[in-house]
Amino acid sequence: MPLMQIPQPGAYWPHFADLTSHTPAFDTLRTTAADLQAALTAGKLTSVQIVEEYHRSIVKHNAYLKAIYELAPGAVSRAREMDDLRSRGQVLGPLHGIPVVLKDNTDTEMAMGMHTTAGAVAFLDNEPARNAAIVDKLLNAGMIVLGKASMSEMSFWKGSDIPCGWSAANGQAQSAYVYGGVDKDDSVAGHSSPLGSSTGSAIACSAGLTPIAIGTETFGSIVQPATRAALYSIKPTLGIVPGRGIVPVSDEYDTAGPFGKTPKDVADLLTVLVDPSKTNVPLGGYAAALGATWKDIKVGTLDPNIWTPDPAFVKYVEEVAEEIVLFWIRLILIDKTNVACRVTAGSAKWSYDHVSPLTNSQFTMPDGRSAIMAKLTFTFEECLNRYLADLKSSKIRTLAELVEYNKIRADTALPPENPSQSTLEASLHDPHDSAKLQEIETHLQSVAAKFMSIWDQYDIDIILAPGDSGVYNFSAACGFPMATLPVSTLDEYNGRPYGLVACAKPHGEEILMKTMDAWEESNPFGPRREPKAFLERRGMK
Repeated sequence: MPLMQIPQPGAYWPHFADLTSHTPAFDTLRTTAADLQAALTAGKLTSVQIVEEYHRSIVKHNAYLKAIYELAPGAVSRAREMDDLRSRGQVLGPLHGIPVVLKDNTDTEMAMGMHTTAGAVAFLDNEPARNAAIVDKLLNAGMIVLGKASMSEMSFWKGSDIPCGWSAANGQAQSAYVYGGVDKDDSVAGHSSPLGSSTGSAIACSAGLTPIAIGTETFGSIVQPATRAALYSIKPTLGIVPGRGIVPVSDEYDTAGPFGKTPKDVADLLTVLVDPSKTNVPLGGYAAALGATWKDIKVGTLDPNIWTPDPAFVKYVEEVAEEIVLFWIRLILIDKTNVACRVTAGSAKWSYDHVSPLTNSQFTMPDGRSAIMAKLTFTFEECLNRYLADLKSSKIRTLAELVEYNKIRADTALPPENPSQSTLEASLHDPHDSAKLQEIETHLQSVAAKFMSIWDQYDIDIILAPGDSGVYNFSAACGFPMATLPVSTLDEYNGRPYGLVACAKPHGEEILMKTMDAWEESNPFGPRREPKAFLERRGMK
């Protein structure tokens, strides 16, 4: 069989003769979606100008970042339509005329001129029958799909030892923050990694290639890259965002969610994404929850000394660990009773320190496997086969065909630098034993019940955890939402950001919005950090 030539990302890539001499209409790195909407309302910008400015930024910087996989050929035309509607007094919402980037596992109909590959070369010829449900929601809100972001191949469900942010279709995405990029000797999610699997979505938003973006999460794939990109984000309560038309890892655990540089942008995008019949959206949308202080929030914290990442996943670096623990000590000051604590950003309404002795070891089953991983391995084949069967056209209709295709096309699908598809193969070959699956389910339900009891035991609204803690596994098992709170950057190490994850009970998105807003107003480390490494690359300060 002849070698296959992988197409360059996107058949459409704009050209600008004045790329180096052009004076930007606004700074894409710093401007938020709310800023853009204010400028549109005031008549200072048009959506066409906005789209073209992001196109310029992408053309200039994406060759290194590899955050954008493909651009939508019709984005400028769509912007013109939204400008026309605005001129006639029809504004469809707070994100009318605003560009957004989708993760490349989100179906778009062929008329939009983009692929949906999930980073897999085997899916380059896939034709969805229709848009993903969330895409139609974005369009109905007047938004402009700018393009699709790169991602960890198959949402990090392909094989062992593959770095986060790498795919056979697009190569390795790079953080805007990390000096020197991904270290080839680092662990798959080490301190040089942008993390994933929604890697490109987070990078694109943090580097000014889009004002806002959408990712998906099964276990950590929104909150982890958001933390490493110093972004606000929300992994919503499972089931409140429609999942039809998204390449799955798990129909039960997958969800889409928003990335933004401010809580306001995240709130507005989440309002568009959720199905209001599945949850309680505040009157006026989630942005109506903004304006809170810590006095409105009851807080519990997890012990950063035990809630640490697996060193096999995130390589242990002493100076990094020490800086993050010092941050935690500064954030949480325990009083003499060792019961109440104070958030230095402001006094919480009620708070407790170290509310749970649980760790991710709770998921370990008697046979040594993680119950979460075992559940996904059991169910992935059925989920993927169902998705593939729904496509209008595809040369791959089953997981078995995908695995075989990758073997035949190993030159491109399993290249020498990342030749594994062990996770796909395990999902294919794992015996579908109903008794074993029930054992896994029972174990997960037990773990979930223990964690869910924390909120009522301490009468708290949120649980704060270190960003790299792996608390996302409990979120998957329990279905509760999480939000990211950017803290600072490791300036003395490699520049990568670190932060916090806030957890709330299911359908607690409103309290998470309050938490993000309170954090933005009172972060003791100052405003959200910009990517110094990227600023130096583009010749700015």
